[in-house]
Amino acid sequence: MTSSNTDNAASIDGDSGSSADSLAALFSQLNVNDNSTVALTSALREIVQNAVIAALQEVAAATTRAPALVRPSAATIPASSTTAPLVAAAATPANAAATATTLLTRTHHGVTYYIPHPSACGPFYWVNRGRHIGVFATWQGTSTHVTGVSRASFSKIHSVAEGIRLVTEAIDHGETEIIP
Repeated sequence: MTSSNTDNAASIDGDSGSSADSLAALFSQLNVNDNSTVALTSALREIVQNAVIAALQEVAAATTRAPALVRPSAATIPASSTTAPLVAAAATPANAAATATTLLTRTHHGVTYYIPHPSACGPFYWVNRGRHIGVFATWQGTSTHVTGVSRASFSKIHSVAEGIRLVTEAIDHGETEIIP
């Protein structure tokens, strides 16, 4: 016989804290055995991946395409430039190279920065001081913006969303710089 006790049910209507807190409360009430753990984990992974893809597609729809990917000489880039064309070196098949080099622009408080195409694969890096600032996919796509640049600042990140958050926080704190 199975009974249900609604007094112990977790609130999921959003007024009890964050979604993560609500989700954690729901999980704490589940009686999950070893066999169902794998199925639950797989289902959650698929749901999260689909949500991330949908969010990235929304970001892509709200942004504009970056200029053509041609690297100008350093002499043609003004020190205050934030929209100069980019180069992303990729030694991959043609279709993967096109996706890896497709960059989108976003603006935060008047500062333009770059993000990768939503279908780009990681690893991802964020650059707050370099030839260009933003979030870039793969080391090959990032290195051209920081290698040989004195005072360049960059780091490997887990996701594009994390990179966008870090770039906007850096812009808010005046910690970004285009270094020709």
